[in-house]
Amino acid sequence: MDDQTHRSELELGSVFRAAGFLAKNKAEQLYFLGKTLAHADSFEGLLERIARYVVDYLDVSFSRILIKTDGEYYRQAAAFSCLESSHPSSIPEPGFAQRIYQRASRQSAPLVISGHQGSLSLDEGRMLRWLSAETVCLVPIHPDESSCGILLIGYVTSGFERLFHEGQLRMVRVIGEQAAAALQQAGLRDQTRPANMETILSLAKVIQAWDPMLGGHSETMVNLCKRTAEKYGCSPAEIETIELAAMLHDLGKIAVPDQVLGKPGRLSADEWVLLKRHPDVGAELLLSFTNLTDVAEIIRSHHEHYDGSGYPRGLSCNWIPLGARILAVVDAYDAMVTGRIYSPARTHDQAVEEIRRCSGTHFDPIVAAVFLSLFD
Repeated sequence: MDDQTHRSELELGSVFRAAGFLAKNKAEQLYFLGKTLAHADSFEGLLERIARYVVDYLDVSFSRILIKTDGEYYRQAAAFSCLESSHPSSIPEPGFAQRIYQRASRQSAPLVISGHQGSLSLDEGRMLRWLSAETVCLVPIHPDESSCGILLIGYVTSGFERLFHEGQLRMVRVIGEQAAAALQQAGLRDQTRPANMETILSLAKVIQAWDPMLGGHSETMVNLCKRTAEKYGCSPAEIETIELAAMLHDLGKIAVPDQVLGKPGRLSADEWVLLKRHPDVGAELLLSFTNLTDVAEIIRSHHEHYDGSGYPRGLSCNWIPLGARILAVVDAYDAMVTGRIYSPARTHDQAVEEIRRCSGTHFDPIVAAVFLSLFD
């Protein structure tokens, strides 16, 4: 890792701590994983970093990474809680393990095998005995359509029962996705992507891991913002900036306590203060390790209102960046039609009527009209 990368990580850590994120260091660690994987010096080094990170981050006994070559899986990296990482093996895994790997590669969810479950197949029992494990979890890694790998984690046999909890299973899937993206990048050596794209994707994974609903919400936002910007007549560069802002607009919400984000009723005055920080926090996080000032400004301003009644700065009219005015309309529409814990979902027609009603107050009337024309 070069000095510049190390400095960026230290700066990011200080920003998280300054914002009161110590209780949320898992999101910080997920970001760091994406950054360190992007700077691996070799394919083998990349796999070793993933294996070691999984053991340390998920607090498991061991991890193994298998890569499929000529129809069979080979161990390419392994890490243990108390030992050094092992070297790649030139011998394919046993037949019973190969069959389980093939099964796991076809599943969308992690495959968990535990000696505590009611019954085990012959292959499953042999797998646990071979690994001296009481519980294992297998997650497929698909860098592209033609290749496949397996990320395997487990607990060694001990005197007490240890099972994977839901949080671990969710996080290992996210790590598997990051590993797939990193492996694809290492294999293709694609230099055509924007310089900050790996950082953007790492942050998007943080949002997805922290709250899957926010991740899905961002995907919808990207699509609708892009279409609105195109119809408004924005340039390709402006559209790309708006897309990136839509992808990361909820980044600052990882600074908001869960009890505030998940509160079903009205927020108190103090809770509103916490919530209204998230545009500023998201913008500052982004600026702490990228130079995407235009993207950060859109994130900072996406809760401003056209009449000046929004937050955090009370901007109005054209003082609000165009991207933020687009984001505000799309964000409101998506929140209404999908619903939130504090508000049931509305129909498309109801959401359209609300946007029309708030056009000129909450929303730029021209942007609102362009957005609604998408549904004509």
